Amino acid sequence: MKIYTLHIIFSFLAISFSQSAFSSIPKWFGAISQSPTEIVFYGEGPSLALAKVSALADLNIQLSSSVHSTISSSTYTLNDAASRHSSREILISSTEIDLPNIDWQHNEHIKGSYYIAGKISRSSLIDVLIRGLQKDTQQFSFGGDMNPSFKTFFYYMSHQKSIDDIQKKILLLNGLCANQCENTQITHWIATYTNIIEFPKLTCLKPSDEMNEVLSVTLEQFFNQMGFVGNQLDCYLFKATTQHSYYKKDNLRWAEGWLLVKFFLGTSEKMSGKVSIKGSSEQSYRSALNNALNSLVENAHKKNGLFSSITSSGKI
Repeated sequence: MKIYTLHIIFSFLAISFSQSAFSSIPKWFGAISQSPTEIVFYGEGPSLALAKVSALADLNIQLSSSVHSTISSSTYTLNDAASRHSSREILISSTEIDLPNIDWQHNEHIKGSYYIAGKISRSSLIDVLIRGLQKDTQQFSFGGDMNPSFKTFFYYMSHQKSIDDIQKKILLLNGLCANQCENTQITHWIATYTNIIEFPKLTCLKPSDEMNEVLSVTLEQFFNQMGFVGNQLDCYLFKATTQHSYYKKDNLRWAEGWLLVKFFLGTSEKMSGKVSIKGSSEQSYRSALNNALNSLVENAHKKNGLFSSITSSGKI
């Protein structure tokens, strides 16, 4: 049994069918399905294999249109950065899902062209999406109540593509679930995603009083830019130190080393991580170090950045 993987491209798509005369096209080809339980799609090509590829592209367009409608009509926004859209296109990248069994029908060969229709069960596709979401969200270490944690959030920050894929599957599920799913299924996954995105807005982080002033100001501004609130009564503390060295090269003063950050999240949970820093200045080594610290904004979310290095630790 052949398993198809469908790459869902959330953008404006078009298929160019051959220029064969309309009279040679089968009457059933392209008929709009009114079935609420099935999705019907059509393909045409010089071979049966290419006709199936064309049909899957048609399915992709239908599913993308469903997502487009969902985004345009919804009152919530899951991720502004990833779901900007206009009336013509959706500006988010592709993801993929494994399709349930396809029922291929109406295979005809007319004047050198193959015509084919396929259909899949809407409920089967919904089941596939739900199983995929269940698997995808396991990697974010959710508890039974699907509440995020610092570990979850930092994992999300260093695995942006994974969380974007979850978002796209939620949007597609929402589009497919019209009158097909219980509302609790959609709200559950929307809440799962939104809880991560909005985690900083509900969490207060502030620097420890023991910190160097430059480090304190730099990191506090950085976490504020991420959305974490500060200056409240009930805040988690973070403390940072640097291990760095200075040198001069090409008439520039350089500072290079590591920024070590420790998070005090209560009596039981502590986390720590580190990120390399490197900066230069024409004026002074102090300016070089300041520039090096500012570089963490660019590197914190990358594969080898601060967020991907953060781990839980019993002792700090």
